[in-house]
Amino acid sequence: MRTDLAYVDEVYHFPGLWEVPSLCGLKLVRRPDRQVLVVTELFDQNPGTSVTNFCAELATRLTAERGLDPDKLVFVEHSPETGSKLESYAESFYRVSFQRDGARFVRPDWSELTRAEVDALLAP
Repeated sequence: MRTDLAYVDEVYHFPGLWEVPSLCGLKLVRRPDRQVLVVTELFDQNPGTSVTNFCAELATRLTAERGLDPDKLVFVEHSPETGSKLESYAESFYRVSFQRDGARFVRPDWSELTRAEVDALLAP
């Protein structure tokens, strides 16, 4: 797997809780001052663990696999619009901040972002 790509947009497969096969959308944009990971919940396609329940492990795994600098990591959790009338299923973006335990990301903390703020993070 190439770890030098400036831009990645793919479906990412990972072993979730209890090693259940899981997947999410993955966008990685590398900028000189930041490395932005956007993980998207794929509600209908994901048979396993949600990105919300596995975000610290995903950050740890993806940082190692993709050769990312943990100090430049910006981790964004995205839930797409589902077409439901329930507000809890509207599109949302959250920046997830972590504490670190060695190479592991731990204790996630979520703060909501607007689409414009996410666009700004992804812009050159």
